[in-house]
Amino acid sequence: MLEMTALDWGIIGAVFMTTMLLGILVGLKSGKNRESFFLGGRSLPWWLLGTSMVATTFSTDTPNLVTDLVRGHGVFGNWAWWCFLPTGMTTVFLYAKLWRRLGAVTDMEFYEIRYSGRAAGFLRGFRAVYLGLFFNVMTMGAVSLAAIKIGAAMLGLTPVQSVCYAMAATVLFTSIGGFRGVIFTDFLLFFLAMVGAVAAAFFAVNLPEVGGIGGMLGKFAASPELSWKISPVAWGSTDDLIAFIIVPFAITWWSIWYPGAEPGGGGFLVQRMMAAKNEKHSMAAVMFFNVAHYALRPWPWIIVALASLIVYPDLASIRQAVGHLLPASQCGHDTAYSLMLSKMPAGWLGLMVASLMAAYMSTLSTLLNWGSSYCVNDVWKRFIRPDAGEKELVWCGRAVTLLLMVLSALLALQLQNAMQTFQLLLSIGAGTGLLFLLRWFWWRINAACEIAAMAGSFFWAAVFFFWKTCPLSQWQQMAAAVALTTLCWLPFAWIGPKTDFRVLREFCRKINPGGAWRAVFDEAERQGDPIVPEAQAQDIPRGLLASLFGCFAVYLTMFATGKLIYGEWLSGAVCLVAALAFALLLVKVWNPSRKASDDCRIVQNVPGYNSWSFIQPLNGKLVCAYSRGLAHTIGNSDRGVYARTSADGGRTWSEETAVCNSPDSGDAATGKGLDGQGNLLLWVRCVGKSWHHELYQSADGVSFRRLAELRPDPMPIQITDVFAVPGVGLMSLWFAGSYREGAQNSWGTLVSTDNGLTWEQQVVESGLSKSEWPTEPSAVYLGGGRILAVARVEGDAGDPSHAQFQLQSDDSGRTWKRFRTNITDVMESTPSLIYDSAAGRVYNYYYQRGAGQLKCRAVPLQTVWDHPLAWPEPQVVALGSRKRHHAGNVNAALYQDRHCLTFYSGDEQNTAVLMKLVRPDRVV
Repeated sequence: MLEMTALDWGIIGAVFMTTMLLGILVGLKSGKNRESFFLGGRSLPWWLLGTSMVATTFSTDTPNLVTDLVRGHGVFGNWAWWCFLPTGMTTVFLYAKLWRRLGAVTDMEFYEIRYSGRAAGFLRGFRAVYLGLFFNVMTMGAVSLAAIKIGAAMLGLTPVQSVCYAMAATVLFTSIGGFRGVIFTDFLLFFLAMVGAVAAAFFAVNLPEVGGIGGMLGKFAASPELSWKISPVAWGSTDDLIAFIIVPFAITWWSIWYPGAEPGGGGFLVQRMMAAKNEKHSMAAVMFFNVAHYALRPWPWIIVALASLIVYPDLASIRQAVGHLLPASQCGHDTAYSLMLSKMPAGWLGLMVASLMAAYMSTLSTLLNWGSSYCVNDVWKRFIRPDAGEKELVWCGRAVTLLLMVLSALLALQLQNAMQTFQLLLSIGAGTGLLFLLRWFWWRINAACEIAAMAGSFFWAAVFFFWKTCPLSQWQQMAAAVALTTLCWLPFAWIGPKTDFRVLREFCRKINPGGAWRAVFDEAERQGDPIVPEAQAQDIPRGLLASLFGCFAVYLTMFATGKLIYGEWLSGAVCLVAALAFALLLVKVWNPSRKASDDCRIVQNVPGYNSWSFIQPLNGKLVCAYSRGLAHTIGNSDRGVYARTSADGGRTWSEETAVCNSPDSGDAATGKGLDGQGNLLLWVRCVGKSWHHELYQSADGVSFRRLAELRPDPMPIQITDVFAVPGVGLMSLWFAGSYREGAQNSWGTLVSTDNGLTWEQQVVESGLSKSEWPTEPSAVYLGGGRILAVARVEGDAGDPSHAQFQLQSDDSGRTWKRFRTNITDVMESTPSLIYDSAAGRVYNYYYQRGAGQLKCRAVPLQTVWDHPLAWPEPQVVALGSRKRHHAGNVNAALYQDRHCLTFYSGDEQNTAVLMKLVRPDRVV
């Protein structure tokens, strides 16, 4: 037993009290309902969730497992779990957004969303018990076994004392704080655990018998038995090569379900994905987890494990050091990690114990909250008490938390070592992974496949576990179990009961994962009710390529970290450069449409303030009209309207043509469209001695004639794009008033029944305050009398009261509804809509001033019609100037199979008109 000083105990007490207080304070909101208790309200950012994922897997048993592997098989032995990185990367680029789209409380709800009938309900309930109780208790038992060994080696505690103390603290923390408490304290505990792990490595290599990094490496080099153990790519035998590289990368990563590395995602990782703000935060959280989990965190543990081979060269020395505190059956190579920690100096020893306590509480609190979410949401609420209230469910979750902790503590007293548990968990999940990968993308997979896979994997695991005289090696048993389990479930994809078509249809509509779902879409077409998905299907080949590049980047970073620790500076630098190269390839593959504005095509960049550009295809050409003046003002007489045309998709442009430049007013284009004969119409605002609006017409984009002059009452500030409404005529929206606070503002429509010669004004709303005033609207006709428009709002980005407006009419513009949307990153931005009638999708383009980003939100029409808060997260499609009022005002049009966008960017004196073509299938 160690002699703990008052400083050590003070540090331990401070960490414990801080963790408990933070968890309780943050978790005060957790008792409101299930989503608060188990998902934190689905509002958490990627960095918090990603850190929590890393902290959860930073458990007390993981360094013990790493120590067991390194002592037995060298650093190379860690490929037993490093091989799961491809699983993690495919989760990032193929599955994270799908889980977030599911909108469930737990991943067990997947079964009744993807499958049908009693089998789906059985799967949900049985898997909830199977994973939430059996598998979860196994995992927690392994973590508690590590706590037992740490308690014995460092504090002189008996196994029963260790689990009782650990159980009491963790149950209290988890049951009160809920998921939010777990997540926020994970953030603190992760950094504490990392500091402890790094400190442990530092003191381990600087022990006199080790002699620093140089001394340790020298001792390894001088010993033929140890020299190969320091390299992650050197193996001790052919069996090791097969067991740790060939089998894991050929079979293990895609075929085996293991907690924290589930093919397709699962368990507590999915719980965090579903708690994310949106799909992008879900993906970013899993990406951060993979980088930290594989590339950075293992090396402190590896260094301690290597140093332990010098201090405790064999099992006999370990057992002698532990003495009578542990049974001989529990005193294995993994105990060496705890013994090395016992050699840390005062103060640091307390911090190390505190960090191990933090790692234990972080992992156990996650597993307890996750396991209780299954038991409450998928068993109690689903099958026992469907009408249970939210408070009852929260208290039920707390009771289950206590039950799980007691069961895991009892199991921990029976286990022997970390490697034993790791192998057992792997064997039970062998052969199920392929099904979990394919069930999102192949319509034939049904509930019978899942039941057969689950039963088969458990059966073959039991066969090999109890077959003590089996002639197969460990890796051969694993490969055989995978093959036999796959043969159990795969035939049921054809012979099993088919999933109800209505369930498959709804899954496609809601999730639309991509892959082999064509048969379902075709059947819906045959029934006369085609599926219109809520989200765009994934580009699976692109996701797989991004996953491959991500694996190379992370593995090379992992190698670089080890090289630099060993003092191999040149090879470490080479690995870092190669990792950066693959990271850049990853970015290019995954987000190809995000390019800087210098990749845009320049329409106009002569000196002057070129702005307010409008783009319109006309007789196979592109016509771009824009305004030019001296500054960001509206009334100076130097401001005029000009146009250029392009016959090659915007690569080259004709000489500039003057549309109008009145000597006594500032002229600015404000809207465009086509008349009934396909001629270009261009609205121009004239501000000077008199404020009025002029409509210009052109058949070629070169010659323009003034078609009409309007002086309506109220006088619009602007009249926007022209669009045709069947049975009504040509229509434009307008807005009038003042940008000053307290002004009375209005908006409405202008309609022409004579192809633009005359216009009739209708006021939709008047007497509006500035904050309720939709300005600079963009509208599209959807068919069936429906019109959708979005409008700019005045104010700063991020303020919910300054969110973009959504305007809609279902009676050809006679009456309208106005909503506030969830689009808050507008920053006084003019929007522009494109409606793809074939795909049923709406594309909302806008420029976020101050951020320099031209963004798009693409969404199926039915998702946002009458649901203004359902706009998805934006994708950046172009970059421009960050100067607030000297860039922006996007205008969009459909050109061939692309979206053609124009905007302006520059500074007060000189701005350029830019154009960009965007592939709509790249905007997801």
